[in-house]
Amino acid sequence: MTAPEIEELARRYNAQGIWFRDSLMNGVKGRFIEFCDILLARETKIKWMGYARADFDQATARLAREAGMETTYVGIESMDD
Repeated sequence: MTAPEIEELARRYNAQGIWFRDSLMNGVKGRFIEFCDILLARETKIKWMGYARADFDQATARLAREAGMETTYVGIESMDD
């Protein structure tokens, strides 16, 4: 989902938040950081949450929080290196 799509959902449906049901929100770290940067640059004022890998580093978590992330469900992989 892109920032303009999020903004349109918020406008059209008066959405206060979005729950991303993707099981790996931060699977491609660069794309996730870019997504957060775009939300911040556009001053998108909507709260969001989703699922993330357990290797979520502190700097990325702070960036996501600044970009509106309120809740993160962290997955712990089993039977996986």
